Amino acid sequence: MQRVIFNHYGRPANDAVFNCTYRFIVYVFGRGTKPQAEQTTTQHLLQQLWQAESIYRDDIIEDTVQRLYRIQPNHPEGLLAQMRLALRLERPDV
Repeated sequence: MQRVIFNHYGRPANDAVFNCTYRFIVYVFGRGTKPQAEQTTTQHLLQQLWQAESIYRDDIIEDTVQRLYRIQPNHPEGLLAQMRLALRLERPDV
């Protein structure tokens, strides 16, 4: 038995349109579901990163970014922190 899905006009939804819309919604909202422990750890590391940047502790910044990358590779905040550190230290290698 095939399930019929209706659009907001009360007509059966086109399968292609529905599939495209469904995939878009899953892509946008489905990626953010992480286990609670991982979210807490990520937020803790981001807070530690911001504190280390505020007191100019380069060693803590680099260590925290590496730990952040172990949880989520190429995390946007980690990339930004690396770029800010490289600019401040005038290291063009990053």
